[in-house]
Amino acid sequence: MQRHLNMNRRREQGLTLLEVLISMTVLSVLIVGVLAISVETAKFTAFADDDFIVQNEVQRSLSKMGDILHKTGWASVGGATFPQVWNNGDELDFVLNGDIDGNGYAFNQTTGELEWAPVIYTTRRDGVTGTLGVYVGPFLLWVLGSNISDIDFLTNVEDNAVQFKEIRVMVQADRVTPDGTPVTFSTTQSIHMRN
Repeated sequence: MQRHLNMNRRREQGLTLLEVLISMTVLSVLIVGVLAISVETAKFTAFADDDFIVQNEVQRSLSKMGDILHKTGWASVGGATFPQVWNNGDELDFVLNGDIDGNGYAFNQTTGELEWAPVIYTTRRDGVTGTLGVYVGPFLLWVLGSNISDIDFLTNVEDNAVQFKEIRVMVQADRVTPDGTPVTFSTTQSIHMRN
């Protein structure tokens, strides 16, 4: 009986080497599993962030473009009709009235003469930087978006399925996640002109 009590005391005093090894193995498997889940969660989160950024950039670009193009319409300047689509849909020329002397008033305060004249603007994507902007000639006036990889404009002239007062615009943005995964988002929107 004394011997049996001594064995029980030894067991109560500590773990055997086999028990320690089994515990360490189980703990290692659990740690590896938790780390694998953490890595995959971080990858998913990074992809979701980049996906959100790309979608937001496309929507922001279309919103800004819509604000501008709502103010335009069909117009003739110097014998040409606007809006005009160029370069297989990559560029759009449109006309807005511009303040001739830049003072913000439509009429000369002294003479009462009209001080607004039609100005031809171009919306296009810079192929090097991916910046979508509105230009007057070679000069960038407004940035509409960035990371834009493709744009396509359509009017009634290019496709008679497009309504007369409508400009159909497709915008696509691309981004690459830090691990090299490409993220792409594109959408098409119809923008209605004032006339």
